[in-house]
Amino acid sequence: MTNATDKKIVIQISLLALLASSAVYLGWKWEQDRQSISVEIPFKTSVSALQQYRLQRLWLRQVPNWVPVRPAYRPRLIVVGQDGETFKMPDEFNLLVRRARLSVSSQADALDIAATYVTLTAPFGKLVVVSGLEMIPGLSRNPPLTPLQTAVSAPVVVQQIQHYAVQLFTWRELGGILEEWTIKVSENGTIETKKSEIATKIGETIGLP
Repeated sequence: MTNATDKKIVIQISLLALLASSAVYLGWKWEQDRQSISVEIPFKTSVSALQQYRLQRLWLRQVPNWVPVRPAYRPRLIVVGQDGETFKMPDEFNLLVRRARLSVSSQADALDIAATYVTLTAPFGKLVVVSGLEMIPGLSRNPPLTPLQTAVSAPVVVQQIQHYAVQLFTWRELGGILEEWTIKVSENGTIETKKSEIATKIGETIGLP
C-alpha cells in the first residue's frame, strides 16, 4: 500500500510541475505576442499643470500565438510626462494629478479637472460635456426612444469642506451614451467619481450593429 501511495503522490507532483511549466511557457508566449500601435493626439485640457503632458491613443492586442483567430486592437489612452513616465487613463488619473502637484482653489479649477477626467474616459470617439440635449450632435435623427427621467442641465459646482462637488452630464459618440456624473474633487486635485447611464444610442453614434 505504501508503494502505491508513493507512486500516486509522485504522479500528482509531476502533473503539478507540468501544469506550472506550461503556465510559465504560455505566459511567456502571451507576453511575446503583445502588439501595440501608438498615435499622438491632442490633450485638450484647461488645467495648466497638465498641459506639459502628452496624450497618446494606444491600440493594443494581446493573445498567445497559438490562437488561430487574432482579436481586433483595443484602444487605450496613455498620458506621457516629459520624463517619459506613463499613466494609464482613466485608472491612473489620481496618480497623474499627484505627480503634477495640482492645487484646487476655486470652482472653476474643480470643473476643469472634472471635465478633463471625463474626457479621458473615452479612448475612442468624441465625448462632450453637455448643458442640454440640444448640444448632442445628430439628436434630431436619433432622439431618445423614451422620455428621459433626468433633466440634463449645465455643470454645477458646489464648494464643500476640503473638496468640491461637481455634477455634470456627458454624451459619448461610441454607443451614443448619455451619462450623469457626480465627481468629488479634493484640494490636491484627486477625485472620486460616480456615474449613471441615462440613455443610449442617441445622436450621431458609432459602434452600433
